[in-house]
Amino acid sequence: MNSDINSILTVYLGTDSKGGYRPVGHEKRMKSEYKSNAENRLSDIKKYLDFNFTPNWSKCDLNQAGDAFAAAAKEEFPELEDFVTKALGNRFTYAHR
Repeated sequence: MNSDINSILTVYLGTDSKGGYRPVGHEKRMKSEYKSNAENRLSDIKKYLDFNFTPNWSKCDLNQAGDAFAAAAKEEFPELEDFVTKALGNRFTYAHR
């Protein structure tokens, strides 16, 4: 299951072992990989995508906030690979730019 979650998030986020994030194309990637099960796979990762995190903006810039998001996500979800939490952090910074 954990491996599957990491795989689904990898597809959704468009990431690789470096933890990058591709903000566009997630729907196409999901449909291409999971066909008619794309919606089910999306529901499998919803809690990770909806992870609520508020950085202390008075003590960090956007890049530091992304790193803090990744660290908090790793603590909350230890089943996630480091590169996946980094990609989630990059997604956070993209949304807050």
